[in-house]
Amino acid sequence: MLINAVSSSAPISSLGEPVKTLPATCTEAPPVDVFENKPVLASPCAVTAPCAKNEVMVAFWNAENLFDTVDNPGVEDTEFTPVGERGWTEPKLAQKIASLGRVVRAMNNGRGPDILGLCEIENRGVLTRLRDEGLSLLGYQSIAHIEGPDPRGIDCAILSRFPMLGQPTLHVVHENSGLWDKPTRGILEASFDVQGTPLTVFVNHWPSKRGGRIRDEQRRLVGQKLAQLVQQKRQIDPLAKVIVLGDFNANPTEEALGPTGLGATFDRHKVCQAPAALYHTITEISDNPTSTTLTPQDVQAMMSQQGNLVGTLF
Repeated sequence: MLINAVSSSAPISSLGEPVKTLPATCTEAPPVDVFENKPVLASPCAVTAPCAKNEVMVAFWNAENLFDTVDNPGVEDTEFTPVGERGWTEPKLAQKIASLGRVVRAMNNGRGPDILGLCEIENRGVLTRLRDEGLSLLGYQSIAHIEGPDPRGIDCAILSRFPMLGQPTLHVVHENSGLWDKPTRGILEASFDVQGTPLTVFVNHWPSKRGGRIRDEQRRLVGQKLAQLVQQKRQIDPLAKVIVLGDFNANPTEEALGPTGLGATFDRHKVCQAPAALYHTITEISDNPTSTTLTPQDVQAMMSQQGNLVGTLF
């Protein structure tokens, strides 16, 4: 089986057969930012070729503040209400759901990915709306979501065409110590029956770069935690199929992804030699619109330089 990985923040994975990280390009008008009422930069927004019959597409997308319009108690979400700073109304929410749906449907020749990891989802209700409205008729039968500790209420989630095995787990990563000034998003784990093969997916949203060096150390500790989870999974089953997705808020060479953090490697041969190793497929693409007018060939070349097109990821 071949796994195709597409992401707005590329995946890091540990598996056992070849994997392609597909270059993504935009084939239609970019979605509109409902906050600023202007087109947004569509870095990866569509995949140029669909999966073959023996392939599975796994993707990740940061939904960027997918909130409902209700002021929920215990959550810092007043900004995203009709009376809040954003003036967050039902028409704006409907437009955002439609825009997200258009982006996801552009992948895989209109079918969307088979497994979609998400972050910045406020709750299961708005996630269900995204599935039933923006992604209707795409066959996402499984939803993995657990309310996390983030003060703003933004969570990780997974939509899948494949049946979920058991229940999802949310791994809390912050500790009661001076390093953690506030709770951070947990790591969401869920397993799916992919055509008879169990596949475990870890979805992440690591601490922001805002906050300086303390955030760097927090991301490194989250990376350590994730590495431990993968290692535990593969100690039980050395052949376990694992893929790690998320918004890591980290540069490709940052220590959070390196030896004292997640321990990912750009050397796919090391993945073959070390059962718990993760193959590093992240390529840095600037968010600055003045420097990101990339052609499909540009993205392809960047990924090729990182060795992303052929790996040992499944």
